[in-house]
Amino acid sequence: MQPAPRESTNLERPDPPAESTLSMPPFITPSRFEAPPTPAGNRKGASPPSAAARATMVRVRTN
Repeated sequence: MQPAPRESTNLERPDPPAESTLSMPPFITPSRFEAPPTPAGNRKGASPPSAAARATMVRVRTN
């Protein structure tokens, strides 16, 4: 019974850091994607950024 909890503790230690590392990139990715589409769509208004701009507009309206 004692060896079981000890193994779980060792597995729990590497789990929390792994989750924090995975949560870090996602937060930086959306902020960078939302920032460029706004100025590019307003300045050039090309067809490619329009899709990203529309997604940003929908997100802003939902908020």
